[in-house]
Amino acid sequence: VAFHTGLFCRLHRLFGGLDSRRNYIIGELATRYFPGLREYEPGTDSENQTRFEPLEAFLYVLSTDYDLVEELQNRAAQLVAEDPDGEWRLPV
Repeated sequence: VAFHTGLFCRLHRLFGGLDSRRNYIIGELATRYFPGLREYEPGTDSENQTRFEPLEAFLYVLSTDYDLVEELQNRAAQLVAEDPDGEWRLPV
């Protein structure tokens, strides 16, 4: 049992850290291109549910519009292909 518990803890730290890093990078990109997202102030779990509900609803609606998501992915791929140096990026 101790081996399994130790292994579980190590895996959780490894993959939990990857999730945290991924979420941080995605959040950093999202707020760079959508600075209005910085207006969302975190609070308690209950407050967050209310405060972030409009954003979650927006992301849900976007995720269910498969044609729009596919179009945006294609446009993004085209942008990267046409400008591999990334001059389209906003400055950090």
